[in-house]
Amino acid sequence: MPTIRTIIYFPFRLIQRFIRPLSSTFNLLLARVIWVLWILRSLQRSKANDSSSTRFSSPNEGRLIQQSSGNTIQYFLHLATPSSSLRTPANILLLTGLGRENTDANLTAWVEYLTTDRVGDCGEQVFNLCMVNYPGYGGTSGRTRRHQTTEEQILANLATVLDIIKWQEEETTIIGISYGSFVAVSALSILSRPPKALILISPGLRIRSVLLTSEVPLGLDRLRRAFLALCACLGASEALAFNTRAALSALNARSGKPPIYALHGTEDENIPVECSRELKRIYRPFHLTEVLGAGHANTRFGEAQKVIWRILGSLAGGDGYVPPERVVCAPRKRGHAAD
Repeated sequence: MPTIRTIIYFPFRLIQRFIRPLSSTFNLLLARVIWVLWILRSLQRSKANDSSSTRFSSPNEGRLIQQSSGNTIQYFLHLATPSSSLRTPANILLLTGLGRENTDANLTAWVEYLTTDRVGDCGEQVFNLCMVNYPGYGGTSGRTRRHQTTEEQILANLATVLDIIKWQEEETTIIGISYGSFVAVSALSILSRPPKALILISPGLRIRSVLLTSEVPLGLDRLRRAFLALCACLGASEALAFNTRAALSALNARSGKPPIYALHGTEDENIPVECSRELKRIYRPFHLTEVLGAGHANTRFGEAQKVIWRILGSLAGGDGYVPPERVVCAPRKRGHAAD
């Protein structure tokens, strides 16, 4: 019966056998490096797989759709109460970034963020708000690893939710944050009519480039992070085909296309502001507001928050608001809606 030592060192011996023609010193060094990277990759994968069942403490919050295939989709829906003194509630589909599941607390925070008048000159606004958990997050079936989730699966889940809530597409505004901006643009392909507008916060060009750059921070573990990011990037090449540049290039030639409003921090190291500038060059109408000094997805507070509020007020009232090209960043305050 093999011992634990034999089992642990089996990959190391196997690698040595395949590269035996090389010099013994280089052979040993290379084998050990590959073995260490293999162990680190296995640990990372194991941690990600375990997170889908232990990470989320409240999978029963929100609303669950049980499909005949056995899969579940979790979404959160806030319906505003119509009032004779207010405008008809607008519909907002909010697509957040990765890293955490949506909860009732997130929904409440976003409703407060969107409906509390912090500007003072936009009038009172009310919104219906919908948020959908991505595969592997919260009560939605699937895997949290990006290279194990397909674009088709994400869009199919969105289509199922939209079919249930039955919002008029032309009266719906889609807000996409970071990763959600890729989903927002791709979601146009599942709509029969263009939405009222897209609001993109820190949008990127291609998901593969974002996976590689956003997962390689400075630090002592740069080599390990770089290796894991490269694996994620290669694995996502087919599964996640999000390509905002190509999608908007094709959409730009069509009639009836929705306006796009983008906010992007000038100090964003995950998705550089040049990405939004490139999208502005290939798509019209594309209104870009650069938030001076802001980092990744930290563009929803202070003056930037006023811009978002005025955009939503303009879409509801049709006053033709044109956002400024630049605003100054404000520090994020505790208690605001999560990304």
